[in-house]
Amino acid sequence: MANKVPVKANYTNGNVTSLGEFVSGDTFDVSYIADGTITAAKLAADTATQAELDTVSTVASAALPKAGGTMTGNLVMGANLVDGIDISARDAILTSTTTTAAAALPKAGGAMTGNTTRADNVVSYWGTGNDLYLTHNGTNSQIRNQTGRLELLSDGSIIMQDSGANETFAIFNDNGAVTLNYDNSTKIATTTNGVTVTGAAVGTLTTDNDGSFDLSASNHFKCTPSGNFTLTFTSIVSQSGNILLVNSGGHTVSAHANTKVDANFLSTISAAGTYLLAYFSDGTNVYMTNSAIYT
Repeated sequence: MANKVPVKANYTNGNVTSLGEFVSGDTFDVSYIADGTITAAKLAADTATQAELDTVSTVASAALPKAGGTMTGNLVMGANLVDGIDISARDAILTSTTTTAAAALPKAGGAMTGNTTRADNVVSYWGTGNDLYLTHNGTNSQIRNQTGRLELLSDGSIIMQDSGANETFAIFNDNGAVTLNYDNSTKIATTTNGVTVTGAAVGTLTTDNDGSFDLSASNHFKCTPSGNFTLTFTSIVSQSGNILLVNSGGHTVSAHANTKVDANFLSTISAAGTYLLAYFSDGTNVYMTNSAIYT
């Protein structure tokens, strides 16, 4: 007999007058209600049973599903406790945590909007070994690279300006000139053939009293020898310049093989006196003339 339910039932004139549950000590016969025996009409006649079923149905409809599901409306807990935790007291913490989490940077990357602010003396490190860092110490800002090269890459131009973009210090153009400015005015610019200088080019005067002149250090020299010496040039590069020779002691001057002079040059400057010497270098040899004599 399919779909049969054992119940405690009372019958009057063949009708179910009440349904009850099994209680210890009851004496009753267990019978089976056939399919279709309990009808809406019969249940309606039993108002007590109907009311109980309505209550059970209402409670069941409002109950949370044990295996999960959708819940609508508010959940009210006695004393606001779940597993001993006061949910109402935790609400402010949860709200604060949610707000903080919503504003946090995504750990795995993503889009960030708005500004970021870092305090003074806080360092932003980049690279596995903290090779690059950025910081501001309250007075100065630093970008420091500790491995390899610090490269600025651009297919256009790299422009160095003040913070207000009002003055330009230098411009580096891709496939073009490099210009250096003074007070927002270009003074040096590279060209296809070399360099263009706007205004006066002031050279460095280096004192070298032994008669050996390092062209990588300067282009203008002053020499006051204390004894005989040989005019020698080292680190020879293509450049020109002058040498102020103060030979008050009349010391004998000779010339290195790479120093090219005419026959009378050495004898003239070996006599006591002050001489302004001019030189020109082609990168291999240095050619000299005596441009002036001061006695």
